[in-house]
Amino acid sequence: MHNHKFSRTFVRFSAKLSAFLPSVFWILLIYGFDEALPAGITVISAVIHELGHEAYLVLGKNNNLELRTTLSGFRIKKARTGSYLTDAFTYASGPIANIFAAVIIMPFKLFPDEYKTLFIDLNLITAASNLLPVRSYDGYGIITSLLKHYGTEDKYLPIVDNISFSIIVFLALLSLYIVGKVGGSYWMAGLFIILLIGEVAERIK
Repeated sequence: MHNHKFSRTFVRFSAKLSAFLPSVFWILLIYGFDEALPAGITVISAVIHELGHEAYLVLGKNNNLELRTTLSGFRIKKARTGSYLTDAFTYASGPIANIFAAVIIMPFKLFPDEYKTLFIDLNLITAASNLLPVRSYDGYGIITSLLKHYGTEDKYLPIVDNISFSIIVFLALLSLYIVGKVGGSYWMAGLFIILLIGEVAERIK
């Protein structure tokens, strides 16, 4: 009885915490860097990522999707008429935008090499990290959308969820280790811990 009450309290706490995730994301991101340059370019990379999602919806005229954009990402609502295949492409458009931004700037010398290299690296890191099969990341959305499209979610979705949980636990522990060993990277540790709380809440619902 007490365990059930604790579970419900924890799930409610996780839901409230997730509601503040966009604000936490930007606060930790902006103030989590020791230098202004990587913080600024990281924010630009995040904006490019979200604009990629928006551009796909606008250019593809996917107005039948009920999509809600937040400062830390976007969510496709469950009650929507778009196909699961379209969902997968919508999720993929963010990382693709980051890769495109990194590639298109390579031939140009508009900025000092230090800025250019950092811009390319951070956009590629943003793309790669968002393609991880972690719940609320684009990679998870792509995989789950494809599983639903092919009607195999009942068989494979539990495996994807276990992989997602394992990755978040590893990243949360790794970020805490980095904070303790090197210092800095507080924003990464904060985000991964919040994601871990969300994962645990999903499992005890």
